[in-house]
Amino acid sequence: MTTNKITYLSAVHDTIFSKQTLFKPTIAVVMPAHNEEDDIGKALLSLSKQVLPRDLSMDVYIALDNCTDNTEKVIHEVNKELGLTIFLLETVNNIERKVGALNQVYRLFYGDETHLRRKEIGSLQKEYVRSIHAFVGMDADAQLEKDTIAQKFK
Repeated sequence: MTTNKITYLSAVHDTIFSKQTLFKPTIAVVMPAHNEEDDIGKALLSLSKQVLPRDLSMDVYIALDNCTDNTEKVIHEVNKELGLTIFLLETVNNIERKVGALNQVYRLFYGDETHLRRKEIGSLQKEYVRSIHAFVGMDADAQLEKDTIAQKFK
């Protein structure tokens, strides 16, 4: 799979996803990361081991929040082996720490309510959001048991 760097404008201008008419039902994992080079590899490994229901895929959105270490490099290196679909968003002017980082990721899906003219998002992004069956919020230093996500769909 891939590791893609994205911005809020990527969602607005429909450049995050390839043009397709149907998106597979998806689990969107949202993870804030501030200087997590020591732990994020284990968190991603635990995601790669998730047993998902057959009809669901998983996309991982990581908010790189003012990282001054090698967090991003570790993500790229680890994902070469894991093959997850990862989207990296660098936070912009975030002073609200973890909550602010998460809010910036959620704006990719639901628009930016703080700037009414930026509330609209792209049509492909709207279709993608409709395909999301669940959001999983996860810290970059956490590890999930292999059936954590599947348990919610039984």
